[in-house]
Amino acid sequence: LYGPVYYLYESVPYLLFRNASIETRVEAMRVASSLLLLLVVWLAYRTAKLIRPRSDWAFLLAVAFGFQPMFGYMFAGVNADNFLAVTSMAAVFFAVRYLRAISAKDLAWFALAAGVAAMTKQPGWIFVPLILPLWWIGRKSWPRSLWYRYGLTAVSVAVLLGASWSIRGAILNTTNVLSPEIIVVIPNRDWFTVPLLIKIDLFIR
Repeated sequence: LYGPVYYLYESVPYLLFRNASIETRVEAMRVASSLLLLLVVWLAYRTAKLIRPRSDWAFLLAVAFGFQPMFGYMFAGVNADNFLAVTSMAAVFFAVRYLRAISAKDLAWFALAAGVAAMTKQPGWIFVPLILPLWWIGRKSWPRSLWYRYGLTAVSVAVLLGASWSIRGAILNTTNVLSPEIIVVIPNRDWFTVPLLIKIDLFIR
């Protein structure tokens, strides 16, 4: 079971066209998914600019990202990997910006991106442990009391965000909640089931 953030995002175009045919709704979701590719390309460009500010390398990297065949294929569909790519690129961007100018704000943004990446899919957890070396690098930039506070807050945000879905998803996955017979009776008021609205609609139709 994947986290809810991507499907919450895709629920917007889906619900905007809820009175249209299922094909139209899926196409609207594909367009929304394609927009995420633009965000990945922009983040790649910004990251490269931080590393080589006076070089054309940033533009070339952004072009390479935009025209990578696998990205074009992936972002043309409705796939949770798309949101994982966005949050992963965001984590890389904030990590690089943090290393260039130690900032509590960038550490917080990195923790948020890492947590959402971990919530989206399991591979996103790779970013969570990186908070510790980033935190350690900043130890001489802040008073000790603030250093402890920033680090503990960043770790807590990332771990709690990731675990909030990973634990629940593991439990749901072991109980086979994705079977059609069970999925249609899950109450929509539970926010954890919002990502399943699309699957519910497909099953009842």
